[in-house]
Amino acid sequence: MSSFQQHLSLQLQPGDGIQTPDLTLSYYDLRLDTRVNLAVGCVKSAEQWHSSHLSTSLNIALHPINQVVDYCHAAQTRYGFILTNKELVVIRVSYHRVGTTKKPHAEYKAIPWSAWGQGALTVHLALWFLVMISMNVEHRPIRTSDEVLPLNLWWRAPGNNIGLYRHHLSKHERSSLPPGAQFRMVPPETRELI
Repeated sequence: MSSFQQHLSLQLQPGDGIQTPDLTLSYYDLRLDTRVNLAVGCVKSAEQWHSSHLSTSLNIALHPINQVVDYCHAAQTRYGFILTNKELVVIRVSYHRVGTTKKPHAEYKAIPWSAWGQGALTVHLALWFLVMISMNVEHRPIRTSDEVLPLNLWWRAPGNNIGLYRHHLSKHERSSLPPGAQFRMVPPETRELI
C-alpha cells in the first residue's frame, strides 16, 4: 500500500452547523505536511430533509444546500454532499461570474441508497467518483461557473487525424467518444495535453 493510500481518510467530525462539516473526505499531503480537503458534507435524517423538498418548499429545502456551500467555501473545495438514510446528494459549487455579489451556485445530483446494478450510479460509486475528481488539484478549487467544465468533456487536439480523445479529469484516452460525451478542441495554450 502506498503512503498516499495509507493517508486517505474519512474524517467524522462533530458539526457545529456553521463552519464545521459533519463529514470531511480528505488526505494528508506528506510533502506539504498538511491535510487537504477533497469534499465536505452534512448528515441529515430523511425525515428532516430530502432532495424532493427542493421542488416544493424552497426556503427550508435550500438550508442544507447552503450549509454545504458554506462548508465548501471554508474548506476550499468545490465538491460537497448531503448524506441521509434515503439518499446521497452530491454537490458541485461554483461562483457566479467575476463582479457579481451573488451567493455561489450549487449543482446537485441525488442518488438513492436503493440504486444498484450494472450501469447504475450507486451511493458508493458516487462517493468514490467525488474523491477521484477532487484529487485533481486543477479541478478542486471553486471557480467561476464559466471556468467549470462539464464532467463528460473530452479533449481533442487540432490536426489529430487518428481520432484520439482524452477525458479532461481522468486523462483516459479513447479512439471514440462514449455515448452522451461532449468534446472540445484543446486550447492552444494546453496543446501538450494530447
